[in-house]
Amino acid sequence: MKSNSRRSFIKTSLIATTATALSNPVSLMASSVNQKKMKNIKIARVDSNFEREPLIRPFGFKGGYMTEIWQSVNYLESSSGIHEIGLCTQNVLWSDAKVFANHSESGGNALMYALSEKALQIAEGESFTTTVELLDN
Repeated sequence: MKSNSRRSFIKTSLIATTATALSNPVSLMASSVNQKKMKNIKIARVDSNFEREPLIRPFGFKGGYMTEIWQSVNYLESSSGIHEIGLCTQNVLWSDAKVFANHSESGGNALMYALSEKALQIAEGESFTTTVELLDN
């Protein structure tokens, strides 16, 4: 995917997500959650992918230098057909300097992506009412 088309996709996704949130706002206040009966959600299908994005020049901190970041996307679909995506920028250096030091840059990023993929595979088929419940399980 070209950089411009990815940025266009992200912009369109953010606009669509914002429009959805504004037309169907979800209150994060505990009193509101207690007043409404939460629906049970079952994750029927998951998917993910990533794209490497080279940096213009190496970027350094925590004693290391990275030359690329990984743009990842995660997809979840409920048994009722509702689906959502999550977009993320990842690089193992800013997440865990020890892992970065013990692996190649690509190897460390691959480990990080593999953990996200494993979490998705674990979540597939799970039922939950809140995201906190899903993460706890």
